[in-house]
Amino acid sequence: MPHKINQKGFAAVEAVLIVIVIALVGGSGYFVWKAQKVVNTTYSNASKVAQSTPEKVTKKTNTSPQPQSYLVIKEWGVKVPLSDAIKDAYYIYTPKTQGSGGYVRLSLDAFKGTGCAADSTSIGEYSRLQKGDDDGFGNPFTPTESTPLVGSYYYEFIGAQAACSDDSAVSAKSLAARAGFQQAIKSVVAE
Repeated sequence: MPHKINQKGFAAVEAVLIVIVIALVGGSGYFVWKAQKVVNTTYSNASKVAQSTPEKVTKKTNTSPQPQSYLVIKEWGVKVPLSDAIKDAYYIYTPKTQGSGGYVRLSLDAFKGTGCAADSTSIGEYSRLQKGDDDGFGNPFTPTESTPLVGSYYYEFIGAQAACSDDSAVSAKSLAARAGFQQAIKSVVAE
């Protein structure tokens, strides 16, 4: 006769598995509860800090203005203010010729020996003209409202017609300098 196995209740292996599952679920729950408690405490502390009145700090600042630097064009008796972009500016003077008031080729000390130097392509030039002078294109010069007048001369900036360098860093700096020179001529004054 076949022998019957007693199948009442749980076996020891099944009981151990159930205990392990309960322990894992309980441990995970405890870990989540503890992590949430830390997050809540952190948010609570941050909220208290945000709502607290900060200490008043008195900061001493130097209110004396820095002296303005200028590019003095001695041949013309004028000066233009220098911004940070053109603080190391220099020029090469070309005297007045028949029908032209002359010009100065502009660059920065940092560009000496490169294609952006004043004795090469340069960044641009300042021209000094009177009404009727040759505008450089064979036409008589006619000033606009934005062309500054100092004494009996008008001053204008003319940018270089070509890039002075193939190097992207040099080109970027030369474009910033070009904008600086263009802005500075608007504030030209007698020396």
